[in-house]
Formats: sequence, C-alpha cells, structure tokens
Amino acid sequence: MKKQSLALILAIIGLGAASVYFLNGSRSGPSGSADGRSSIPDSGNPAAASPDANTGTMEQIAAPTPTAPEDEKKLATLNTILASRNDNDPRLDRDFNELSEAQKALFKARYGELAPEKRNERGTIVFLLGRNLTTEADFNFLCEVLREPPCLSLKNCSGDPASGGKEDFDRESGEEVTLAYPQLVAIKSLENYLTKHRSSRFSTDALKALDCAKDSKVPGLGQNAAQVSQTFSDRR
Repeated sequence: MKKQSLALILAIIGLGAASVYFLNGSRSGPSGSADGRSSIPDSGNPAAASPDANTGTMEQIAAPTPTAPEDEKKLATLNTILASRNDNDPRLDRDFNELSEAQKALFKARYGELAPEKRNERGTIVFLLGRNLTTEADFNFLCEVLREPPCLSLKNCSGDPASGGKEDFDRESGEEVTLAYPQLVAIKSLENYLTKHRSSRFSTDALKALDCAKDSKVPGLGQNAAQVSQTFSDRR
C-alpha cells in the first residue's frame, strides 16, 4: 500500500514514537446531497459526538439489507486482509478505489464491530474509506473517528498502560503513533482530499471534519488537524 513517510507524520505532530504505517491515497470525485448543506456535528457541542466515551467505539452503523453478492464479496476481501494484517497487500490499492454506497456502509459497520484495541484494522478501514469521500456521510464518519477518546494501551484502550507493569509501560510509551493510527489516517485522508479537490462542494465538510479533532485528548492530534485546516482556510 502506498504510504507517506512516517518521519513526516512524526514531524507534524511532534511525537517521538516510531512504528507502523505510512499514509497516502487518492479518492474519487465528489457527489452528495442535493442541497449541499453539511450534517457534520458542531465541534463545539460535546453531546454531538457518537463514540462511547468509555470504550472508544462508535455506534455501529447499520449495514444495508439485503446485501448484494458483490458487496458481500468486497467485505469478505476486506476481512481477509484484516485477518492477515498485511498492509502491503496489493488488493488495498487495486480493489477498493470505487466503493459503492452499500459497500461503504458495510465497511463503516465493520469498523464499529472491531474492538478499540484493533488499531491496525481500524486504521486500514479508515484508509480505504478516506479514498472514497463522496458524500456528507463519509465526512461525518471521519469526524466521528476524530472524536474518539484516546486509546491508552494496546491491551486495553480505556486502561492505564502503567497498570500492566513497568516493562509494558516502557514498551507502549513508544507507540503513540500506533495508538492514534485511525485518527492520523483520518487527518491525512482529509488533507489529501482538500489538496486534490480544490473546487469541491465538500471542502467545507472536510474542514468541519478536521475541526472535530479540536478538543481531542489524543496527543498532538488537535494541533495536527489545526495545521492542516489553516493551510486550507481559504475554503471556509
């Protein structure tokens, strides 16, 4: 999977960690609701956030029913890749570039089913959906990802990494990027969208989605999102 240098991500958000993935991607052309109005929740209203504050999981998004065979096949391919944990699987760049609305709904539902500790798997789904931003609902999804509470430990997102002992704490304190992986991918996806779609009607939605990270307790995330938003401030 084509991804941007991790060193660039670390330089942007000021984290001293090293590991995991490189981010990059392309996305399909814009479309959306007839009136063009945004439905992204106001970032200043905490009650608008949908993730569970204790578990870091968002409310599961209902998948469309009945499901067409081609949609089930696409979901099965995704699940195979997630199970393999192979971020270099060529299907990631080949088979998910033009997801239908039904397929995106299935992927969002799959995201909600995954345990918060599945940072790699969740980030992979955000990566794929971030290349298919074509409706307000897609930007709402990224907003919800950015509103999630921080994952404190790969063993237990809602727990204290120090509770596992000094050895575990020393190891996990160097994994800030891994713990924030879904959120970092979401920000990069929005940045890529704004870069490649300068005249898109959804530019405002992308900027509002970035605003969802404003009050995030994930280290460096709010600052990272603000820097990206400032770059495209002329779109507001």
